Amino acid sequence: MHTFEAMNTTVVTLGLSPLHQNKAEKWFAFAEQTFSRFRPNSELSWLNRMAGRSFLASPLMYELLSEADRCYHKTGGLFNPYMGKIIAQIGYRESFDRLPSPNAVRAQVTAPKLPKNPACFQPDNSSITLHQDAEVDLGGIAKGWSAHRLAEMLQREGVSRGAVNAGGDIAVWGKENEHLQVEVDDPFHPGQTRLTLRINGSAGVATSSVMKRRWTNQHGQEYNHIINPWSGTSSRSDLAQVTVTAPDLVQAEVYAKSVLMLGAKAGLDWLSDVQPGFGVAGITTEGRLVTNGVLQTISVLSDQNGGVDHECAS
Repeated sequence: MHTFEAMNTTVVTLGLSPLHQNKAEKWFAFAEQTFSRFRPNSELSWLNRMAGRSFLASPLMYELLSEADRCYHKTGGLFNPYMGKIIAQIGYRESFDRLPSPNAVRAQVTAPKLPKNPACFQPDNSSITLHQDAEVDLGGIAKGWSAHRLAEMLQREGVSRGAVNAGGDIAVWGKENEHLQVEVDDPFHPGQTRLTLRINGSAGVATSSVMKRRWTNQHGQEYNHIINPWSGTSSRSDLAQVTVTAPDLVQAEVYAKSVLMLGAKAGLDWLSDVQPGFGVAGITTEGRLVTNGVLQTISVLSDQNGGVDHECAS
């Protein structure tokens, strides 16, 4: 197992040679410099400062943001990469481990009213024009996309089986009938495995939680980094954590956050309608495990707290 720090998280790789481990570290360092909201000289920071004007993007920025924009429209705005201003207003202005005193956090924020298309993409010259009130925050999708792209690069170079875990966003690849077990932590007991998933072949596994990046402002109001784009406030659903499996890690990341915001009943029903082949396992705020029963790419080997509710996906 190979571990290193990048993109404000711990990255873990499995099955890589020293040469490919070095490539993984360099790739994530490059991705962080491109997509970080916290680095003033990152390409993302320059894009945000150019809001309202045409910005000539690099191929990587254009590819990721256009993919994020497609997910924004496909989820009806539930996944929203244009929430940078709201995230900053509630206090998440820099890397979580360097957040200032919560006394600087506003008690109330107002979500900006964005047009139907917050960004205009010109594929002829890879230019992007953000609406003047939009600010991009790529957050988790950048980690998932970077892990997914690295997995693709490694496979092209002949690495037939492996895994990349970027802070809970996991790209797994291998031959059919080659199973890899993925352990999912209990959100209320970090370091303890709540359930184990058995992945067959290649898949993306993304876990999103409201329990990790949390803070309280001077009024005693609790915040987490999962922002509901419709209310402009942190997620307040009955789900504490959601894990989604999909053929593509980017899709798994997007739909894990979406289900987390919608809640157990509405979220699992919605996912069954829009992506019926995706697997989902959620942990409610009361500690209950809920799943949609999809076992095409995911098998629950153990639920150490006992109790699995399949009734949420009616």
